[in-house]
Amino acid sequence: MKLTFTKTALCLSVALAYVPATMAAETGSIGNPAFAPSSPVADLFPVENSMQQASPTLFVCGGKVSSGTPIAGNAAGGGNSGTIGLTGVPAGAEIIHAELYWNVLTNSDEASNTGRDIVFAGENISGTQIGFVAGVTPCFSQANTVAWKADVTAFVTGDGAYAVSGFPGGNLVFGADFTEGVTLNVLYDDGSSTLRQFVNYEGLVVSAPAGATAVTQMMMGFTADPVGPVEATWYPVIGNGQLSPEDLELSGTGAGSPLDLSDDILLDGGTQAFAAGTCSYLDEVSNVQCYWDDDMVDVSAVIGTASASMTMDYTLTTDCHSFSAMQLLVTTDQSQFADFCGVGSLLVDELCPAAGPIGEGRSWANHGEYVSCVAHVANGYLASENVYCDEIRSCIVNPRARSNVGRGGRP
Repeated sequence: MKLTFTKTALCLSVALAYVPATMAAETGSIGNPAFAPSSPVADLFPVENSMQQASPTLFVCGGKVSSGTPIAGNAAGGGNSGTIGLTGVPAGAEIIHAELYWNVLTNSDEASNTGRDIVFAGENISGTQIGFVAGVTPCFSQANTVAWKADVTAFVTGDGAYAVSGFPGGNLVFGADFTEGVTLNVLYDDGSSTLRQFVNYEGLVVSAPAGATAVTQMMMGFTADPVGPVEATWYPVIGNGQLSPEDLELSGTGAGSPLDLSDDILLDGGTQAFAAGTCSYLDEVSNVQCYWDDDMVDVSAVIGTASASMTMDYTLTTDCHSFSAMQLLVTTDQSQFADFCGVGSLLVDELCPAAGPIGEGRSWANHGEYVSCVAHVANGYLASENVYCDEIRSCIVNPRARSNVGRGGRP
């Protein structure tokens, strides 16, 4: 019996007048099909809402962790390698999706695909371009900025040290290539009964004096828990963070809005691998900036009950940045747990009737055959709804697995 279920990243390209090199130093698919990469789209304006939702909204019963490392500023790694120390994934949790993000500043053109091919955890990885901005970098001497991502779900098993290498450039600020850093984002199901929604926005935006001097990005595609209290975390992928002031805040309908993250509260260039201001370079020994962050920001107080949006507002001050992705995980309407279980159960009972396989005129050969049908239908239904929650799957499958169907008797 065959059962079938049916149910872009934006590149903001802006002009930039030449920025002296001194200013740069001083201020400056393997996994889930729901994450199939979209093609980057070039656009000149606006700088408002230039990122797009890059994958469907997911329902998950679990959480998300983020960890990264600078690359160019890692002298021990020669400026082209490093180690991501991932922590926070509960033991036994199922990895739903793992995505790797990295940004490269380069003098090479787009056709060169500079920085696309790297090594992650000993595996050769070819990235998908998020965006390429010609003639603009976050106040560095290189000509262009490019952002990459790669699905590495098959290679992430949980907490651990994940080696990354093969990035272009070296331990130099003023080289032809400069890899800002790399971040690993991991979404997992830990068997929780709390239902959350996950949204992912992507699109390369580079702030610079004559370019994107202000960036506004609204994140939608979710509905926060109407009862509350709301739990929400924001995961930005932003390059060129450093110990220099910036102006950034998050706003929503919650009592804690707006949340002011200016002046190194967020973008100080610190990661789990390197604290802010602890990097070094061969060609500028006085420079200790790391130019990469791996922040996870609690925005629970920003997002109000039943809210469907959150907005980031950024204004260029003395620090330039490269924005390539931002993600949000938020608790949603918990009544949907019962809804998914109920609809899934009805579908299972329709497509796996107790009398036997549809259209075959026979009883189930055994209980295992029946349960196999139930699991197949349940998995297909949940995947079609972008639901990744073992508790909901168990709600559908377990009562039928405990039944007497296929055991020579009736349920």
